[in-house]
Amino acid sequence: MKFLPALLLPIAFAASLRAEDVRPIPPPGIEIPAADRAEIEAGVKKLGEEIAKLNELGKSNPLVASELPNVEIFHKSADWAVRYGEILDAKQIATAKTHIAQGLERAGVLVPQT
Repeated sequence: MKFLPALLLPIAFAASLRAEDVRPIPPPGIEIPAADRAEIEAGVKKLGEEIAKLNELGKSNPLVASELPNVEIFHKSADWAVRYGEILDAKQIATAKTHIAQGLERAGVLVPQT
């Protein structure tokens, strides 16, 4: 019982914090122009479709399965930056487009030539 006040102190402190005192980290991103947003979202969708195909192919081809994360990282980079509003500078719009192109290029290399 001697320790009860000591145990309740952190709870009381945490309850005193208010949500409006917390600032978002990272700060909110910039507004992406509609044309750029549409282009990035279309590229993300296309790359996602390629990844789904490679995922199926990877079930029977261990090389494809081991290299698939090298494609997925570019998809996530562009998708998450737009989806979660994490484009903080206009230069990052071009970077997202470049990442989509690199992802599509890597996906094309992984498809076995018949």
